[in-house]
Amino acid sequence: MNPIERKKELFAAIQENIELLSEKRKRIYFKVDAKNITNVAKILFTRGVRLSTITAIENIETFELIYHFSDDLTGCYYCPKVFVPVEKPVVPSIAKIIEGASWIEREIHELFGVGFIDHPGLKPLLTENNEKIPKKPLRVERRKHE
Repeated sequence: MNPIERKKELFAAIQENIELLSEKRKRIYFKVDAKNITNVAKILFTRGVRLSTITAIENIETFELIYHFSDDLTGCYYCPKVFVPVEKPVVPSIAKIIEGASWIEREIHELFGVGFIDHPGLKPLLTENNEKIPKKPLRVERRKHE
């Protein structure tokens, strides 16, 4: 299957869950409601597209979570973006679908305070047993008061 056919196949499977934002070279960004991220992750993962990482960005009113899925057959990245309010940063966990997401979600939870619903264990990775590191060290609101 050529890259264009592959992209059409993947988008046909996820189209009702997304809103296309942009396409730059081999990166396709699309918006996904938080409630649909598990569906999109499952569709991509079961079709052989692997999760590379998740990026968290704190904007003024929202957290932007970008899930970077790599399609090794085409060299294309599919990047669903989920926006959640800063006041209540909670999104469904994809760790039960993709085991490797567990550590990434734990790190985002620890550094930014984003909650992941149904995560198997959001215990700290980096700050546990280190009182010198503040809670949620990468949050903008915390840095404003220093």
